[in-house]
Amino acid sequence: MQHWYTYICDENQADYLSGLQETIRFQYHTREEIQSLRSFKDFGRFTRDWYSFNQARRRDLRPLIKDPFAVFSAPWFHKTLHCQVLLVVRHPAPFASSLKRLGWSFDFNHLLAQPLLLRDRLGNYKNELEKVTDQVVDIIDQACLLWRIIYSNVIEYLSQYPQIKVVRHEDLSKNPLENFQGLYEDLGLTFNPQAETKIIESTKPPNPKLERRDSPHNIIINSLENLDSWKRYLTQDEASRIEAQTSEISAAFYPEGV
Repeated sequence: MQHWYTYICDENQADYLSGLQETIRFQYHTREEIQSLRSFKDFGRFTRDWYSFNQARRRDLRPLIKDPFAVFSAPWFHKTLHCQVLLVVRHPAPFASSLKRLGWSFDFNHLLAQPLLLRDRLGNYKNELEKVTDQVVDIIDQACLLWRIIYSNVIEYLSQYPQIKVVRHEDLSKNPLENFQGLYEDLGLTFNPQAETKIIESTKPPNPKLERRDSPHNIIINSLENLDSWKRYLTQDEASRIEAQTSEISAAFYPEGV
């Protein structure tokens, strides 16, 4: 993928289809990977991936693609690869707070550089995107624009693709076991004791309230206490700006507010 939030559709799928099909079939390119090794770290990664791919294929496991940057391609994954698509919504205030705390700014040129994405998904935002790339915009306004772009499309999915399932991050956090069990049933998965134990260990006290800055993708946290932790990192002005910029779209997911 050359861009964040790469958009895949029928017109450009030739660039991605075979690679993704091989991935979900757990087909590993052993020879090519061996030829690419340059260090002991590469060798370790190769050994890990080769083993996991082969084990998954032999056990006929169901592949799971977890990729927030695939959100604009979700319909293509659903129609072409026959994926069961699950989208998780997070309220714009904690979303913006998280980006601010981690210092994660976004380069909107990744979106502007994709003509098909602009044509099909982001046409209404083109002028805003061009403005935001021509001037200095703080991370809160960046987060609001990115959130609006993503979830205005998710709203469209709800009417166009009823098979695509949407859940709220906050609901999963408040009652992990009950809501994950419902997801397992919807997706045709077996909610066994192993899954139950993993969910409890990943969401219970005394896990920390927030992910660590030096390992933000290690999200073993206290999910209930995490819900309000965003308030510590936003000023009142920032919270008001977020509400003003996103409320029209967020009301579709959070009619009760947050």
